[in-house]
Amino acid sequence: MYTNLIVRTDVKPGSNEDFVLAMKYLQPREMLVKTVLQGYGDVSNDTPVPPWHPLYNADLKLRLLYVEKAKLHIKKAGMTGSTVEIITTPNIEGANEGGQLIQQVARGAGINFKVRRVPYDGYWSLHWTKDPVGYGSINPSPTLDMLFSQFYLSSAPNNESGWKNAQFDQLVIAARGERDQAKRKQMYGDMQTLIYDHCGTIIPTFISSTDGYNKKVKGVEAWPSGMMMGYRFHEFAWLTA
Repeated sequence: MYTNLIVRTDVKPGSNEDFVLAMKYLQPREMLVKTVLQGYGDVSNDTPVPPWHPLYNADLKLRLLYVEKAKLHIKKAGMTGSTVEIITTPNIEGANEGGQLIQQVARGAGINFKVRRVPYDGYWSLHWTKDPVGYGSINPSPTLDMLFSQFYLSSAPNNESGWKNAQFDQLVIAARGERDQAKRKQMYGDMQTLIYDHCGTIIPTFISSTDGYNKKVKGVEAWPSGMMMGYRFHEFAWLTA
């Protein structure tokens, strides 16, 4: 799963691509994994495809924290000295800490961030996908097509950043019927490139799900669709005598 910083690209300041790029260079990815996640996670590169996935695009250069590059893009956006609000909430793992870390490192880039914490109660209906800059949290999906169709297609009701790209939309539809695995991988690689270059959904880390159970519990295995066998452990687990 992942916690993502959502920069709406259909309203200011996210409608300026230089601001979005600056935000991508202001992500303390390794620091988040080491401190907030205590090592139980992996650095992400702003696409929802993890490095171990067979369709992962390994050609995309990893964006690490680079304050000077962020400063350049802030200047290009005409936002030097501006103040931008980041909305965070408890119960979204790493959101509060992520906002505070961005606030600290961004001072060197010439921009100020105000982190405002709001109650978790009602967050998904009142703030998620509505705030210009705020956080989301996405559980694992069984397929990339499901993930892209739910959160990245122009027509998706849960298109978090309001990003619309006709080329991406065409690739999503075409990849569903492509049987040639090499061509299909290239198509998904192209989709990741478009997200990496243009989308306002910023994913700094992937969060590992850690399960714990008594030795008497049998049948519990690692599962790719979420915690405790995708929340279905009760269908498979049993107790020994």
